[in-house]
Amino acid sequence: MSHSEHERDAFVQAEVATALAHQIRAIRMQRGWSQAQLAQRMGTKQHVVSRLEDPSYGRCSLKTLFLLSRAFDVGLKVGFVSFLAMLKDSFKPKHADRMVASFEDEAGTVGFYTHLSADKGLTHVSSVWTAKPDAQQAASTYKQVVRAPSDALVWPQFNKLEIAP
Repeated sequence: MSHSEHERDAFVQAEVATALAHQIRAIRMQRGWSQAQLAQRMGTKQHVVSRLEDPSYGRCSLKTLFLLSRAFDVGLKVGFVSFLAMLKDSFKPKHADRMVASFEDEAGTVGFYTHLSADKGLTHVSSVWTAKPDAQQAASTYKQVVRAPSDALVWPQFNKLEIAP
């Protein structure tokens, strides 16, 4: 396979189609939904979901992926990667490794960065999300925020990101 571009291309297509079909099924089952229930949430028919869960189908459009993302209430990541990265990311033999928490499941553990001004307090809330601390950590962080320097982040114990105002 390493010497044949055709073999690599066929492998990539089969691997991506199989991984995607298995993940669609895993997330649907994680939610406890039938194919008909997922189809209803997507605004389509049950046979379409059956086809999407068939690894040999391999014809998902971006539009369909966006419908699935909305139905599952999850994000969608599509991009090009190295061959080795694709192999590492797509090989998930365990059903549990293919599941994804919905936004609703994670909502209690998500927060956002806020820009501060030393003289005016909170001035700007950005739209970048990150894990936030529990209530006790948040209370102590709030006390730190009052004394924070300009452009500090509300949750300083996490990795800082540069965010344009």
